[in-house]
Amino acid sequence: MKNKAWIIGISNDPLYLEKTDSPWSKVCDLADDSIPGLVLTYLRTTQICFPFFAFNEGIKSNRVTRTEPLTEWIERLNTGDTIKIIRLEERQNAHI
Repeated sequence: MKNKAWIIGISNDPLYLEKTDSPWSKVCDLADDSIPGLVLTYLRTTQICFPFFAFNEGIKSNRVTRTEPLTEWIERLNTGDTIKIIRLEERQNAHI
């Protein structure tokens, strides 16, 4: 299986998909050729939002998303996958 490159943002905004300058829009803009992901910390169980195509064949679009518990997402990753975590709340290109 092909290794994936991910760019992951972290947000506590329950409207993470709804506005033009939403956390999801920001992480998608920064993703370039990487797969965007957004860790949602406002829920009781930490979830991650990512494009449906990341683990399923189909049209490569960031508009069709899936959300699942962060622990399940971690189990689906391949050993060689790369993950870059960014802090969206400060500067868009700040790294953790």
